[in-house]
Amino acid sequence: MLPAMSISVDELRDFLRRDPPRPVPGPIRKKALRGALPHAVPLFGLFFGLFGSLFVAIFFPWRIVDDILLNAAGRTTTEATVTARTETNMKENERRVHRYEFTYTPEDGVPRTGVCYETGGSSDAGSRVPVQYLSSDPSVARIKGCRLSKFGWGGGFVIIFPLVGFGIAFFSIRSRARLASLLSRGRFSSGRIESVESTNVSVNNQRRYRVTVSFKDDFADRTTSYHAYGDQVALAEEKREKQSSVGILYDPANPDRVFLVDQLLSP
Repeated sequence: MLPAMSISVDELRDFLRRDPPRPVPGPIRKKALRGALPHAVPLFGLFFGLFGSLFVAIFFPWRIVDDILLNAAGRTTTEATVTARTETNMKENERRVHRYEFTYTPEDGVPRTGVCYETGGSSDAGSRVPVQYLSSDPSVARIKGCRLSKFGWGGGFVIIFPLVGFGIAFFSIRSRARLASLLSRGRFSSGRIESVESTNVSVNNQRRYRVTVSFKDDFADRTTSYHAYGDQVALAEEKREKQSSVGILYDPANPDRVFLVDQLLSP
């Protein structure tokens, strides 16, 4: 846990008086980022994404496009000879996935070899079996009833894990970067807390709240909201109950992006 840091009113006033883009003193940056998503969140996202990538490497049906093409029109069927059948270390629905090696001769007369997979396995080495190959590319072939990847369509769901993990990391890092930019480039205004509402989302075991704030930018009256956690929620609720004026930094390019300056003065 980071030690408590204190920002004086004079330090904050001096910081806000500077024209953007303003330099952001270290204590102010640290205090603001302490209220953002913790470093553990993007690190967790990266770990989850990398761990999920291992599952993708193992289970994802990498040749699913070739299987789709073979399922469509434009394929030719001929006979092939199974040269080897081996058990893999994979199971699908509690049944062992088998690997086949086979030889076949397409219409161009050039002997070829291929590899495909089947759950359960029904043909032994030496068997004569029907094989399907693409008329446009005879090197893409599989024994009829088999597939070109170890796992079928269902294996594609594993892509969710790295997408979620790297997504968490990306949005967490972007959130911190946007806050740092807002401190430097944001314009100051005063406003009021309109509402503090609980959401169904928790981050790092903290309930996320939606705080709605109204303020005036250079052109119009604005009402927007931001997410708050822990002590930020208590501060926003206190300001709302007392109808106290609060300091706001807003992004002139996107006034819906705001930061509650009063958080910098809280313990």
